[in-house]
Amino acid sequence: MAYLRKRVTGELPDPPVFKTMAMRIAHAEEGMVQVVAEPDRNHLNSSGIVQGGVSASILDAATGFAIHSLLEAGLYVVTVGLELHFLKPVFADNGTLTAEGRIVHLSRKIGVADGILSDAAGNKLATATGTCVIAVLKNQ
Repeated sequence: MAYLRKRVTGELPDPPVFKTMAMRIAHAEEGMVQVVAEPDRNHLNSSGIVQGGVSASILDAATGFAIHSLLEAGLYVVTVGLELHFLKPVFADNGTLTAEGRIVHLSRKIGVADGILSDAAGNKLATATGTCVIAVLKNQ
């Protein structure tokens, strides 16, 4: 939780992918993390809607960090599965997107979390279940 709190307050910088995907951690507590994003025209596919991979990335972050929120220092998560269900198309003018990830299961080796992606009006856009393996963080 200490790591996530520092990410929320800006004490720790976001990784480069967060800039690319226009997202940040907005809220974190034990077992639940909210990731927000502001997709724009740079995230559109050839049909003029936000590429599905953007929604997947936001949900992957929310579910992975929900699992991470319950880990001891020195452990990290690696996503090994992400099951998505797109409910509505996402447009660049949907406003702020919020993905909320909540822990479903946690053992010493595996964590599972569910996520819901909503737009600024509260419309549910996608759901996901993320499965992560838990590993020891080794110095590089």
